[in-house]
Amino acid sequence: MTGAGFYHCSVKSVGRANGRSIVAAAAYRSGERLEDARTGEVFDYRARGGVLDNFILARTDAPEWVYERGRFWNAAEQAETRANARLATELELALPHELTPEQRKELVSAFVLKIVEKYGVAADVAIHAPGKEGDHRNIHAHVLVTNRMLDENGFIEKAPGQRKDIGLSGFARSDFGNGDAVLEIRKEWEQHVNRAYEMAGLDIRVDHRSHADRGIEQEPTKHLGPAAAGMERREPGSSDRGDINRDIEDRNAALRERAALEIAATKAQAELAAARQLAEMESRFGKVGERTTEPAAPIFDRDAASRAADEKIIDAAIQAEQAAHAAARGRKDDMRPDR
Repeated sequence: MTGAGFYHCSVKSVGRANGRSIVAAAAYRSGERLEDARTGEVFDYRARGGVLDNFILARTDAPEWVYERGRFWNAAEQAETRANARLATELELALPHELTPEQRKELVSAFVLKIVEKYGVAADVAIHAPGKEGDHRNIHAHVLVTNRMLDENGFIEKAPGQRKDIGLSGFARSDFGNGDAVLEIRKEWEQHVNRAYEMAGLDIRVDHRSHADRGIEQEPTKHLGPAAAGMERREPGSSDRGDINRDIEDRNAALRERAALEIAATKAQAELAAARQLAEMESRFGKVGERTTEPAAPIFDRDAASRAADEKIIDAAIQAEQAAHAAARGRKDDMRPDR
């Protein structure tokens, strides 16, 4: 049975409008000491801990100084003169805890390189460990991507026939409004994660769509609060609110399991129907490649059958989730004292 992995991919702009420094952001993400040449401020985060790895990715013809973090981000700062300039785009990615550190690095590198090559930009990647008081599975990456393109001479001021804000600048400026570019990146991350799971031999997949978009009504957990969170850290299972959340998580797991069973059953039925259709076509008109005296007949479209099967699978999954959720609600109502 295919398991559901955890998916997270957020995209946001980093700019001067809110007083932020891209040099400070890069220092914090990478856990290094950097000086902002524009303001003279020094940001030293070498003692913060939790940074598992950091590296810079750029196009092959980028100058060597791009790989020196301090020079790189100061150059990005200096390339923008407006007080409210957008300096970078930040991606935050949840990395699969089921993979090895090497597999996680390979995954995020392949994904970021695709962005680098598509937009002609450079990116600073930092892989972070889970917080000491958080979920031990929360391994994640922060990716700071320059808004400007680079060539062998550095950041491009303006290319012939292009606006000044090229590279990811246009992405940050116009596409955040309609969400198309963000959706494209979220889909791309889903594909990379699922490919990494498959290559690792793991029967786990993620979906970039929200539960609402998939028609899944999962019950939200309750906020623990400082006191209950502290109790749970010291002794798991020691707080009433933690017990409530464990019950909710069990019910949600049951919903997902039932949906997975329905998906498997529906997929098997769809594949069987497609196989029967193919067998019927071959018995009537001969196998593909064989000569036949029968009149020409429509060729069986495996891709179309597969797409139809996938649509049935998705519909069945949504219906199964909703039915299971309704059943769970019914059981809760039966347990009320006034029943």
